[in-house]
Amino acid sequence: MINRKFFFDFLRGLYLFQYRLSKRQVSGTVDLLDCWERSYSDYDDRWLAYILASVYHETGGFMIPVREGFASTDAGARAHVWRLYRRGRISRNYAAPAKNGLSYYGRGRVQNTWEENYIKLERRFGRPFHSNPDLLLDSKIDAEVSIVGHIEGIWRSGHALSRYFNQRADNWIGARLIVNPDSNGRVIAGYAKLFYAAISYTV
Repeated sequence: MINRKFFFDFLRGLYLFQYRLSKRQVSGTVDLLDCWERSYSDYDDRWLAYILASVYHETGGFMIPVREGFASTDAGARAHVWRLYRRGRISRNYAAPAKNGLSYYGRGRVQNTWEENYIKLERRFGRPFHSNPDLLLDSKIDAEVSIVGHIEGIWRSGHALSRYFNQRADNWIGARLIVNPDSNGRVIAGYAKLFYAAISYTV
């Protein structure tokens, strides 16, 4: 079990969190820890550390599910993606309404995008993400998606935590490929090692 007092005291001592944690940050992190300890605590602690770091990066440190562009409304998220498309940052406006009128822009702690991916999540978790994509904004529901997504490699086939952390592998930088093949691997690896230090205290 994670020593939560030490864990949160450690995080509050980091510049990573500006030496303090808001109630939302604590609540969102607690949902992740609860989900992990309920079903996945037998796995490698490095896995949890990396999940927390990945979530930190994807949510801008908020540790809770967010809409794309950190928008507060559905309309705001759609507008954000439209601006990316108009500026040539993305090749398709994936926030454009699908046939059912819903928009499948990024939601959750790890930005789940595209209609087909919401369908895939629905099949895996047995929840109606396709007809109700905002379920990914529910912190407890999304905590499971975020954890399982990293463990099983849901977002990018062949890229799961077991590939990067096992008895022979300790690839903190390469693990970024689980979510996105971008250039943030080294930065997130640094975050992950701090989270690993926070969860490694067991006394």
